[in-house]
This record gives sequence, structure tokens and C-alpha cells, in this order.
Amino acid sequence: VEVHTTAAAKPGVSALLNDNVVVAMRFADGSVASIVYTADGSKAQPKERVEVFGGGRAAVIDDFRSAEFFDGDTGARRMKAGSQDKGQNAMLAGWVAGLRSGKAQTSAQTLLAVSAATVAAVESMTIGAPVVVNAAWATPDA
Repeated sequence: VEVHTTAAAKPGVSALLNDNVVVAMRFADGSVASIVYTADGSKAQPKERVEVFGGGRAAVIDDFRSAEFFDGDTGARRMKAGSQDKGQNAMLAGWVAGLRSGKAQTSAQTLLAVSAATVAAVESMTIGAPVVVNAAWATPDA
């Protein structure tokens, strides 16, 4: 329902060309998410990290090579992947299956809502303020 994007200022460079941004999102169900994208980190550090929190649980995925799962006050459970898997093969297989079956793998409503949030993120970075996302038009009829 709302997106606020801020970018690190670089002299003489448009915010739209910035590769160091933070996107904060608020959803209709009250949950929040943040995306940090930066090109200024060390190359020795893993490139991608995903952290998810909710209901007394958490999960951390490091560079799509390993994951840790936390539940309450009990310890962590760790998993290591045999190789890095960012999901591209599964995505392509799903796309091909959709072509063969005639059934979309992702709904049009989801694609429209993601597109609206993306446009709002760029607008927010441009104007320097939060942007309300009205994706009611992307919600399927009840």
C-alpha cells in the first residue's frame, strides 16, 4: 500500500542512476519489507542475503548457498546447498510448463501489483517521499 525509496547521494549523478538504494514497503495486511541494494560492498562478502522474520521465527539465506532457520528460543538449523541455486532453472521450467498447458504460472494480478510497486519505488526515489500504491485494480474480483 506504500513504498518509500531513498538513495545514497552521489555528486552530479541522478538518483535514478543510483545503485545504492533502500526500498521500504508497507502491505495491506500490516506487514513490512525492506530491500537494500548496494554496489559499494566488499567483493569478498556474499553477494545476496535474504532475511525473513515473523511469528517468532526467522530464516536467513546467504548467497543462495546456505540457509539458517530459527524457531523461538531453540537453536538454529543450518542447511547447505550442493551448489548455488537462484531458481532460474525452476522459473524457466515453470514458464515452459505454462506454455504447454496454457495456464499462467504467475497471475496477471500479481504481475500488475509488482509492476505498480516498482513504478512507485522509482517515483518515491525521484520525489523523495513515500508513494501510496493503489493496486485495487489488480485485485481479482471476489
